[in-house]
Amino acid sequence: MKGDWFIDAYAAVIDRLLSELRNEERQVPEVPTDWWVARLPEPSSDSPPLAAIDGGGGFEPLVGGSALYIARAMAVFNPPGDPVKVVDVKLVPARDTRILDALRSIVEHRAALRALERLPRDEATILMDGSYRAVVSAALSSIRRAAYGHVSLASLYTGLASLELLVVLSKLFQVALEHGVRIAYVSKDSGYRSFKEAVLLDLLSKEAERLNLLDLSVLAERGARSYPLGRIREELLAWRKRVPPRLQSLIDMILDIGYRDTLFIDDFVGAAVGHTLALELALGGLYGSDIEKSVDKLCDRVDEYIGGREAENCRGLRDDAVRAYQMLPAARMMYVRLAPGDDLLLVETPGSSRLASEGRSLEPLNDDEEEVLRVLVAGYAGPRFYNRWLVAAHEAATMRGEHLALYAKLLDSLARARGVRLRLARRVSVGVTGIV
Repeated sequence: MKGDWFIDAYAAVIDRLLSELRNEERQVPEVPTDWWVARLPEPSSDSPPLAAIDGGGGFEPLVGGSALYIARAMAVFNPPGDPVKVVDVKLVPARDTRILDALRSIVEHRAALRALERLPRDEATILMDGSYRAVVSAALSSIRRAAYGHVSLASLYTGLASLELLVVLSKLFQVALEHGVRIAYVSKDSGYRSFKEAVLLDLLSKEAERLNLLDLSVLAERGARSYPLGRIREELLAWRKRVPPRLQSLIDMILDIGYRDTLFIDDFVGAAVGHTLALELALGGLYGSDIEKSVDKLCDRVDEYIGGREAENCRGLRDDAVRAYQMLPAARMMYVRLAPGDDLLLVETPGSSRLASEGRSLEPLNDDEEEVLRVLVAGYAGPRFYNRWLVAAHEAATMRGEHLALYAKLLDSLARARGVRLRLARRVSVGVTGIV
């Protein structure tokens, strides 16, 4: 290979590696694909009633370390109508992208609440850009970090915003249920492993039982029905040296944190059109069944280190946030490929169990999920435009540098008119779908 100084050294090392592998018994296990449905339903309408929501944001650093956070979201409708626009601006004495992420999630779900009031009952769908599990996990992690981690203004303000986010989330699901409106979160990028784990742990349990390794079978079955995997990780590792190569390979696939759901699906079903079964996943095993102590500790810290209006706000949110966590639904996740060779989409809908409970289970799609698939098929417009309504919302809501520059100019003029002195640092940070 011309121009590569290392090709001879590489060839020698590879030759040694292949010689070693020739003497090892390595097996890639066969994995049944009964969890994959190689078809998609026909859309019931080319123009289903829906609202699609996405958001954007950025922050204007101020001289001295504070920042003005700007978050916005838009809901676009089908059939077309006037969009819902929500904007929020907060001055915070700390710069942290997690604050912006939380504020953007809040305005996105506020936009969804307002859009919901304009949708027909019992037949419409709300499409949210992103992952429900990621949103709620970030909120719960931020609350815990603010309550028990290293104290900082950034963590306390992120924790405060996360309390509000839990309340808005819970209200959205409650009102959607009352109106008979479906909610689906759609994401093109996901790094989850929970679907792969559930499938392979179930297979490991059956294979171990067939070989009369009953203790391993019970362990794997328990892992398949619970979450997170960390509860049994060391026990699985301990079994690895004691089982045949086929089961070793299964255990390796289960424990490999770099082997994501999407890679697993591509390996065993290829690039075919279709969807997986639904995986209902509760997070109580990860975050506990109650966050009351965490919220109390957070509010104590806000009172001690910030005080004033923020402390009152935390106390006012306390009961609603605790109740919201207890009422939030578990996530039901499935992976969908709308056209051959396209990237897999992660689609999440509300589960029948509570988020704060424990467990995971693979189940056939319910009627609402089938209808969500029909909506996604109807909205497909190619690999770049995987859903024309979500793409429209994204293009409208995403904040770019020129938008933030315009906002800064408007802020300057309004501040001068009102005699308020705000010294902008003239450096901008822009948030686009979670990347700041």
